[in-house]
Amino acid sequence: MNATPQPQSSPNTITHPLAKFAIGLTAGLVAVIIPRLSSDLSASEVFSTDFYTPVFIISILVFALLIGIVICILEYKVPRTPKDTLFSALAIPALVAGSLNTAIETQNTNEIQNTVSQISQEALRTNQIEIEPIKSIEVIQLLDSTSNNTQSINVSFFASAHADSPNDSQTLNTPIQKSQKQLFINRQPEIYAVSILQFEKQTDAIQQARQLKSQLPNLSVIKIHENRYNLITKQTLMTKTDATLEALKTKNDFKLNPVILKLQ
Repeated sequence: MNATPQPQSSPNTITHPLAKFAIGLTAGLVAVIIPRLSSDLSASEVFSTDFYTPVFIISILVFALLIGIVICILEYKVPRTPKDTLFSALAIPALVAGSLNTAIETQNTNEIQNTVSQISQEALRTNQIEIEPIKSIEVIQLLDSTSNNTQSINVSFFASAHADSPNDSQTLNTPIQKSQKQLFINRQPEIYAVSILQFEKQTDAIQQARQLKSQLPNLSVIKIHENRYNLITKQTLMTKTDATLEALKTKNDFKLNPVILKLQ
């Protein structure tokens, strides 16, 4: 049986584990100290040692030791030039930094979302704005401001988002449906609309909508169920944060009592 051929060494290459470890240790120190030093020098004209606490120094030493050990394992008895080994060692902190940055950004995003949600809840509670869950609606389109003619478009949002046939895809014409189609990817999102008035008759809702069109040009009429017609402030669906801001603006500017409709 033929033995596996070993890489040939040259005078410019190294294979000794201690040499590999030293290069890995150096790469680990450089990868941590240089960015921190650059940040310190750019943030202040006077060099500060506050960044270099004992805990930080111990941390970078442990990190550098780990890089040295990993390089010894990866390049055990592999003849390579010191430059190539150094570049390989520097790639490890880059991968670690990328993972850490992703984790930190995800955590920061979650914290921001939680903060925004808490602020929204408090704003809704303080202004006595309720959130009403509904499952589907029917959009009543106003064709013009002088005719009593209307066009009803049956909308079941999450069913329409899966439209595959030509007939189904042609029904996605209203701004509300387009917005929902963009929001729907692989899961059912929580989308909202802001209702300002409620009526039992469609004619009353349409008449009131036409009267308010000058103040609220994006006003639309929707039918939630039999004998339940609502006026919503926008023809596009919104996120919870946007709906909260829209409801607060409507309440303050027009002295109305809006209700946030949650489509689920």
